[in-house]
Amino acid sequence: MRQVTSAVMQTLLYYAPETCAWCSGIGYVGEGLCTTCNGPGYVLTSQPGLHCAGCDGSGRSFEQSDSLTVTRCVICEGSGWLTRNQG
Repeated sequence: MRQVTSAVMQTLLYYAPETCAWCSGIGYVGEGLCTTCNGPGYVLTSQPGLHCAGCDGSGRSFEQSDSLTVTRCVICEGSGWLTRNQG
């Protein structure tokens, strides 16, 4: 029984709100609702929170073409944070 309890405890994750990088915690981008956090300005992130290495926690990717284009980071989907299975 002790081994089962230990195995269950190891799989439990603790999530806490972290500021959404795409909207900077405001909940809106331009005149619309932020599509990364859906409005509250935060995303639930497994703890300890890990900043996305792909965008350095900014939630943005910069593509160099004819002009500099800012797009949502494809790794963290704009949140700036990694989930446990991404990290």
